[in-house]
Amino acid sequence: MAKFYLMGNYTAKAFQGFIANPDTDRGAAIKAVASAVGGKVLDYDIVRGSYDFIVSIDAPNFESMAAAKLATEASG
Repeated sequence: MAKFYLMGNYTAKAFQGFIANPDTDRGAAIKAVASAVGGKVLDYDIVRGSYDFIVSIDAPNFESMAAAKLATEASG
């Protein structure tokens, strides 16, 4: 397994969703994606600066993480 770091920003639509439903568990969604490619979330943190969040994931390989990224981006 290899360790990967993902940094990202939430869209305006995502923030609207958080406000409309503050009980949404983003951590659960991230864990589901990582698990689908054989990985495990190690950390999920909200950060300040250029990015809104950083996630560290233990995953089998780069290809599995690329697949997770594409699936996440395709979902909007």
